[in-house]
Amino acid sequence: MMAVGIRSGRVVVPATETKDVVLSDLVGNKKALYRFFNSGKTGEAVTISRDGNVVHTLASKDSVDLSIGNEKLSVTAGANEEAEVVYELLGLI
Repeated sequence: MMAVGIRSGRVVVPATETKDVVLSDLVGNKKALYRFFNSGKTGEAVTISRDGNVVHTLASKDSVDLSIGNEKLSVTAGANEEAEVVYELLGLI
């Protein structure tokens, strides 16, 4: 059984703010694999956190693949400008 909230999308995060983008409730050892892309419209890096702990700093126009089990993933914009981040569910692993 899998419950993954918001499977893919695009989010604009105001400067210094954090938005939860993926909430997952996977049973057992199941994990979902997501790709995050920093659109680079502002040129600033964003941070991605898993349950409040930073797991990756994503540079402008860069992407990263992250797995999630029974957790949430959040995006925090840089200090000077809003950020636009695209994320996509790649599948279960």
